[in-house]
Amino acid sequence: IGGAFVQGRWGYGKERRSRVECGIAQRAVFRKDGEKYLPTEAVCRIALMCILSSMMIMVTVAAMLCCPLAVGRGVCRLFYIPRDYVHDPFAFCMGASIFYPAMQMLRRSGIVSVDGDGVSTRVKAWQSRFSVPPTSKLSTIIQTAFLWTFITPLALGVGYDMMFVKSARWYAGEGGRFSTRELALSWMSGLIMLHFGAFLMYFKVFTWGFWMRLGNGLFEAPGEEDRHQEEEAGPQNEQHQNQGANVADNGQQHGEDHRRWRNDGWQGKHGRASRFFDCCKSIFVDWEWDAVDPTIMLDEFAVPIAKHAMLGVLGSSSICLITLSLAGGILPYKAGMITVPLIGKIKLGLFRLVTLRASVALHVLIQLAMEFQESMGVWFQAAHKAARDDRYLVGEVLINYVAEERNGRT
Repeated sequence: IGGAFVQGRWGYGKERRSRVECGIAQRAVFRKDGEKYLPTEAVCRIALMCILSSMMIMVTVAAMLCCPLAVGRGVCRLFYIPRDYVHDPFAFCMGASIFYPAMQMLRRSGIVSVDGDGVSTRVKAWQSRFSVPPTSKLSTIIQTAFLWTFITPLALGVGYDMMFVKSARWYAGEGGRFSTRELALSWMSGLIMLHFGAFLMYFKVFTWGFWMRLGNGLFEAPGEEDRHQEEEAGPQNEQHQNQGANVADNGQQHGEDHRRWRNDGWQGKHGRASRFFDCCKSIFVDWEWDAVDPTIMLDEFAVPIAKHAMLGVLGSSSICLITLSLAGGILPYKAGMITVPLIGKIKLGLFRLVTLRASVALHVLIQLAMEFQESMGVWFQAAHKAARDDRYLVGEVLINYVAEERNGRT
């Protein structure tokens, strides 16, 4: 590097100059002694510098305002939102939530740096660190990439397209099938939904605590989340410590239980989503093949999400097809209209669309019931116990007992 970094504290004026010293231009004399005005060349340089500085400021401000707006409008177009409902402030906020975090991640990744190294230099250094991974590690990476970047986004995008975008005419057979362009747009919209959901899981948006803090206006300082989790786990910590005679063993066991308790959830800085992206960063940025963990990448994250996304599309489609097959044999159909009792005649495309949406809602309710069956079981047990206790009071007259004072008695 040169300079004090090489020679140390003392220098004698003959050392190799540092990078900063070489980059500093030699001081120029703008006005000599006896001259009243600045030279024309100096004035032109100052004016050019002011013009270029103002232009760069305007370009930077315009980019900071226009790029998020363009991204937001592109997202609205991907999700087929009509132009009459596209509001530029809303599109700007949507694009800013994607553009600015992406730029921040790009800066933190080390590709863009302020140390003086260009992007090409850092990219070459990143490529030079690459080494061929073992076969087992490579197989895990390929499976994860296939599920996370292709299967899951395609399932989410196609499900969104069939649920909210396709019209009744398409379900009547007038719109044809999915084209390659529509599949590509559906895949891109599903990719955005998938990563946006992971972003929300990282900040615990789907928890009561997040909305309580948001409603109360309490913004926690760094480290407050871990402190709250440790306080919530405090009674468990005391119970583990009081069960055995060996305090050290009990503390170690509690630490393992506490780490396992913190890593069981999907959300937060210690959840499955955060650990998955930490593994991806270590793999693709630092080329650390030891960070490839099939449990974190496949078993706990990519496979469950892909399974639920595929079940959401295939399960609801199966329920819809079975319902339409049964309705076709029971309900009368004539001239593109189907007669429904208590409602009347409905177009076939509209009937299929409503049936699909009802099937999706039924499938989501079934998945939620299966996911929260333990909590619902506890609730039903409590409700059954309350109803059983109230059964013995049916037909009984309840009287408030008041202790009366009698003579000589208290």
